[in-house]
Amino acid sequence: MAAAHRARHLNQSRQVALKVIRSELAGIVGNDRFAREIRLAARLQHPHICSVYDSGATPDGQLWYTMPFVAGESLRDRVKREG
Repeated sequence: MAAAHRARHLNQSRQVALKVIRSELAGIVGNDRFAREIRLAARLQHPHICSVYDSGATPDGQLWYTMPFVAGESLRDRVKREG
């Protein structure tokens, strides 16, 4: 669904996970649906769910959002290790 990058939020001076929605998915989803889903996700509060910090679109329509960066192994690495 998205490419995840470790980044630093310049205004808040903290590490975040920056997720950029793949172009083919962004074209299907569209800006309105993306904004609606981000607003819904931002309202979720649970110890096992990361909250959404910020979201938007670049001038060329690339959709993105940020959330807390959680250090640790990737799901891919864990599946390889544990099966």
